[in-house]
Amino acid sequence: MDKLVIISDTHIPERAGTIPIEFIEFVNEYKPDFLLHLGDFTELEVYEYLQKNVTPRIYAVSGNMDSLELDYRLPDHLAITLPDTKIRLGMVHGHSLLPNKSSLVEFAKKLDVKILCYGHTHIPDLSVVDGIVLLNPGSLLNGRFRAQKNSFCVMEINRERIMYVNFYDTDTMKIYKKEIIDLNSI
Repeated sequence: MDKLVIISDTHIPERAGTIPIEFIEFVNEYKPDFLLHLGDFTELEVYEYLQKNVTPRIYAVSGNMDSLELDYRLPDHLAITLPDTKIRLGMVHGHSLLPNKSSLVEFAKKLDVKILCYGHTHIPDLSVVDGIVLLNPGSLLNGRFRAQKNSFCVMEINRERIMYVNFYDTDTMKIYKKEIIDLNSI
């Protein structure tokens, strides 16, 4: 089984203070295969803090609010093959592709991925469009910027290609939405 914690739009220090200790403890206890960050860390120190204090197994892309240091260090998009299920997953902040989901789907097809994780909107979303799973975890610390919860998600995909996604409220660390997608049927 592949286990991922997916976050985006932390905006530290401009719009938020720090990564909550409850989130760090959650990730350390859950032990995901990888932490994905979909951009807008804002500063390089936030990326380095996550690597040191949360998990060194992090994949990340840059966002439109990231510093030049992060822009040079991180790609603007990334495609990975999940180790257990061998499913291809893409990552992009999405600011140059939104608000049009068809642009996200077209981009996913160019990357040759079944799942495209994106950020930027601060709005949690899980949808299937034209055979592509589009996933936005919302904003870990700045969801209220767009009248949403502060949120992140946990994704598990088993070898039968069933994808389980739980959306968490960062403030309460409780699941507020659960989704299941059979990747064989799309």
